[in-house]
Amino acid sequence: MPALNAWTVWWNADRARYGFSEYWHAPIFSPSRYALAFSEAQPTSLIVALIVYAAGPAAGYNIYLLAVLTLNGVVTFRLLKRTGLAIVPALLGGVLVETLPMVHWQLGVLQLTAICGVVWTIDRLVVLRDAPTIANAALLGVAAFLCYAACNYFGLFLSVLLPLTFLPLVFGRWLDWRFWLFVAASAVVAGMLSLPILWAQFEAKREYEWHRDESLIVSLSAQPRDYLTTPWRPRIEGPDFKDPKRPLWMLGGGPFKLFLATAGIVAGLCMRGRRRWTLFVILFGAAAFGLSLGPAFEIRQWSPYKAVMALHPGLALARSPFRFAFFVQLATAMLAANAIDGLWKAAFALGRRLSRGSKSVSRAATV
Repeated sequence: MPALNAWTVWWNADRARYGFSEYWHAPIFSPSRYALAFSEAQPTSLIVALIVYAAGPAAGYNIYLLAVLTLNGVVTFRLLKRTGLAIVPALLGGVLVETLPMVHWQLGVLQLTAICGVVWTIDRLVVLRDAPTIANAALLGVAAFLCYAACNYFGLFLSVLLPLTFLPLVFGRWLDWRFWLFVAASAVVAGMLSLPILWAQFEAKREYEWHRDESLIVSLSAQPRDYLTTPWRPRIEGPDFKDPKRPLWMLGGGPFKLFLATAGIVAGLCMRGRRRWTLFVILFGAAAFGLSLGPAFEIRQWSPYKAVMALHPGLALARSPFRFAFFVQLATAMLAANAIDGLWKAAFALGRRLSRGSKSVSRAATV
């Protein structure tokens, strides 16, 4: 996979020199036409085109990877700061997202490192909620497009999750028709910018009559016990959940982060200014968890995955529902940042009280 992604980085840079001629008909897939649309084209890697020209695709690949990982942390810091966290907890929250276990487990799959596109889209939605303007609507559309361009999976899954969960985030704007007009404008901007990619994918699907077999989707769906398995060896050995019939996906973020996330839920719901954000993140993570289980997961013979797939036809083309786990881990990290913020502010308040107390004692002693 790293070799294919290094080639993709080179191909984007190479085609830019020729006006993107034959871009979708890449020779690596010859004689198939539009085959690149089946892969992740990653046009966002054009930001390292000059490095590819000067030092080759390997250097371009490595610089792009480092840039994406850095952006994961920076964009998360901006979002958490915007939603009310203090600087240090927001910084630590950015570190948690920059070091997401899923991202580093799948590090060789370059497109799956670009969680920054997801975070930036949510960040721009928060900005649009606070200041509904044409410029902010356009930037939300650009963010959604870049999310899809950097990773089709993330863009597709985010287009499923946000409509299901974003209402608490925009509470107070529910009856503001101007806000909804700007949201619609954002969707138009994202759709127009994504049109070249969507058109190529539509042409590829039409030419090859492409569809996903349900048995394949089920085999690439998560199971709840996968979230108890981490990519690293735990310090404290727990129960063995191995099944000889199926390897475990390593989707867990670790018990300590889960503990912090649980504390973050309590802290966030208890703080008036953070309830809407916390409720959104809870719903976002819960929806991602349910959808990661794929079509086999049912509640009284009703499959949430199939229900969403009926409303969002693009989901039928997704091969790996387990990748919703990226969003579960993202939500867990953001809730953990809530807990860190609560502890930080409590420690700061305690420090101020102790400081005032010591000053009072000093004044009393000098009288």
